[in-house]
Order: sequence, then C-alpha cells, then structure tokens
Amino acid sequence: MVQSNKGLGRLADPIKCSGERGMRLYVCALLDEQGLPLTILRRDQYIVEGKQLEVVDLTASDGQVQSIYFDTRHTGYHEQRLIDGFKTQKDFIKYKEFTDVRYFNKQLQSIKAPEDFTGYFNLWKNCGVLLSFGPGFYASYDREAMPLPVFKMSELMAAASLVVHNLAGLTPDMPLPFSQRKFLMEFLVTFYYELNDFNVYPSSARDYTQRVEATGKYEGDTLVLWVDVPVEIQ
Repeated sequence: MVQSNKGLGRLADPIKCSGERGMRLYVCALLDEQGLPLTILRRDQYIVEGKQLEVVDLTASDGQVQSIYFDTRHTGYHEQRLIDGFKTQKDFIKYKEFTDVRYFNKQLQSIKAPEDFTGYFNLWKNCGVLLSFGPGFYASYDREAMPLPVFKMSELMAAASLVVHNLAGLTPDMPLPFSQRKFLMEFLVTFYYELNDFNVYPSSARDYTQRVEATGKYEGDTLVLWVDVPVEIQ
C-alpha cells in the first residue's frame, strides 16, 4: 500500500473493495502508528446516495477509534492506497541487501554453479522474504494461506539463512544440512516445492551426498537441491 490523502475511508470517499473478503483483507493488513494490531469492530450498514456502505471501527493501541467506510461492490478491486493514520508491516521493516538480486549474483561468482539454477533462485528469493519480513508476513504473503511447518522454527530459519547467504544446496560440495528427513520435506513445502526424487550419491567430501529433485508448486520449475540428511533417518 502507498500513503493516501486524508480523505480516504471517510463517508465521502469510501474504500472500494471486492465483497466482505476484500474488506477483511484490507483491514487485517493495517497496524497502528506503533506497529501494533488494531481492534476491529464491524458496525451497521449505511445507505448513502443509493450506495450501501459498510462501517468498521478500528481501535488503536492508545485507545483512539476511527470509523472507516467501505464500498464492497467492486468485484476484483483491491485498494492500494493506505488510509491516513495507519501503517502496514512493511513500514516497520528495514531494507535488507539480500533481497536484491545483485547479492545473489555476487555470491554466484565465487562458486561453480550449474547451468540452470532457476528453481534454486526462486527458492533463494522466498528464503529472503522469510528472513526479511519474518514468519508472520511470509505466511500472509502466500496466495493460499500456506501453513508454516510444524518443526522447530530455528531449523527453518537456519536453513533459509544458509540458502540466502551461502547458496547452500546449489552444489554438491556445499549441501544444505537437515537433522531429520521430515524437516527437509517440510522445508520444501514451505517454499512451494513438491518432492519428486531423492537419491544418494558417493562423495569424496563425505560418505554420501544426497540429491533432491522437486517441482515448483506454482511456476512448475525444477529445483535440484543437494542436502545432508543423517542416513539412519532415511
């Protein structure tokens, strides 16, 4: 969302949205000036100049209440402007250099990368989103409200960090480590990949190197990921 003029959300300039779901999505993305969630209370409907408007009371952490008007008849429309006096999570997040593709390319120069690393690059981008914005934003950012994995969050964040900062898993000499195979499976699901194949290869660096092949859930790209998982748990 971008900052709006002060009139948006008032009776004379209601927020256009697509039904009740659109209204809920807009309201739930708002935070108060302190970055804290709002208390939301839906009020009665109003008929103004033949238009039926929905009214929602938003209460900030300091107790201040603001009434916001919505026109829910605009199918497929989502307001990008931000009503005055409120913020979104992005306003409280500092820019991270590793969300820039130049950070990826700089690391790529120091390793012998495979010719096709499209799938890995998409994994790298999503890991960057998770590290930059945190689990809460990452879960809400998914188009299908993806549940975060049930395994310990520390292992997920550690694996994401190794991908973003070390390109771990892109080559067999730098595999991505997991303490259990089920954590690897849930890691793939978290970042929109479905496992296709799981093979073990001999390696001069260790007794085994494991090559995982997965398919992207949305783009359909193929991810080849080299991982290190304890043999006894396979």
